[in-house]
Amino acid sequence: MNKLLTEIAVKAQVEHCISHVRLQEFAELIVQECANELLKWNSEPFPLDAESAARIIKTHFDMK
Repeated sequence: MNKLLTEIAVKAQVEHCISHVRLQEFAELIVQECANELLKWNSEPFPLDAESAARIIKTHFDMK
């Protein structure tokens, strides 16, 4: 498990609740979901700035 994923697991207090392999798989699925959501906007005629990308991802996961 990489350093960033370890830090996130500790912050979420799940580092001992799930195996590192499962946690890695879960993280990879979330990252892929984010990437897929942003790729939907690839053909738009306007550039996608960082704030818009963050809003799209948060909206996709029903987060504020």
